[in-house]
Parts: sequence; structure tokens; C-alpha cells
Amino acid sequence: MAGVLNDKKPIFEQIKDWISDQIIDGTLEAHDRIPSTNEIVQFYKVNHLTVSKGVNQLVDEGVIYKKRGVGMFVAPE
Repeated sequence: MAGVLNDKKPIFEQIKDWISDQIIDGTLEAHDRIPSTNEIVQFYKVNHLTVSKGVNQLVDEGVIYKKRGVGMFVAPE
């Protein structure tokens, strides 16, 4: 079953919020691997560029970090 998105805000912001919410509520902790962009694309059935935009904003904000060839992880506080 695909994830549920709404029309109230841009999809990339909803994906960004979804990841942020998991960090805030403790579902994801420092250094935990977050789902790959491909996994998020499959879950939400949205465009890869849309997912990348939301994820890259979290990288730019220092919330998550990328390890090339390994994945994306929650940045330490």
C-alpha cells in the first residue's frame, strides 16, 4: 500500500516532514539509516526528483547526512 499524501502542501515538503517527524518522535535516532530515495519513491509512488528535493533540503539543513554508496543517515544532534 502506498503512503498517503495530501494537496495542502508540496509533496517534497510532506516527505521532508515525514522524515523529520520520525527523527523528532524517536523512531529514527542519530546515525540510523533512513529509507533510500528509491524506497520512498516506491512507498509514495511519486517522482524521484520530488523525493530528492525533500531529502536534499534535510541534508542542507544538517538533519541527515549521506555516505556515498551506503545510504543516508540521521545526523547526530
